[in-house]
Amino acid sequence: MAIADDNVVTRGYRGRIGNLIFRRWGKKTVVSLAPSTDNRKWSKTQKTNRLRFRNAMAYSRKALNDPDKLKYYRKKAKGMQTI
Repeated sequence: MAIADDNVVTRGYRGRIGNLIFRRWGKKTVVSLAPSTDNRKWSKTQKTNRLRFRNAMAYSRKALNDPDKLKYYRKKAKGMQTI
């Protein structure tokens, strides 16, 4: 794990870039490798939720490619919601 103190390049970074995870701990930016999911054992509930999310993403990609559905969902979006 690397700590980047007062580095103008990494100051304020949060999230993932490639296989690196940037976290903020107090006033420091901490850089670490992303955890491996290769040997992870998913529970039955986790598998079900992951499948539901995969299906939802597939539906949304299809809907965004259909001009009629896209128009419908743009009308339904409220406030700061985006499509």
